[in-house]
Amino acid sequence: MSDKQNDLLGSIISKAWSDEQFKRRLLSDTNATLKAEGVQIPEGFEVRAVENTDRVYHLVLPAPPSPQAANQGQGTSPCWCSLLLDWVGVVH
Repeated sequence: MSDKQNDLLGSIISKAWSDEQFKRRLLSDTNATLKAEGVQIPEGFEVRAVENTDRVYHLVLPAPPSPQAANQGQGTSPCWCSLLLDWVGVVH
């Protein structure tokens, strides 16, 4: 994802934090809301927004690596998930 798209997603997250009606739209109709904000979503691609709370944390499982990437050692490192969970305060 480009820096421009990352910046755009950051502003969308900020908007969701400050605008409850926008957040509800983002959670219920993610693709349309993102497109309306200028995010380019490829045809046939679906984005789902979920919200973490102080009592619920969503662990997103990445797609498995292609067989070629796995053979070249390019899979996701298990320690990455551990670091993420520690960073968000799930693991102490």
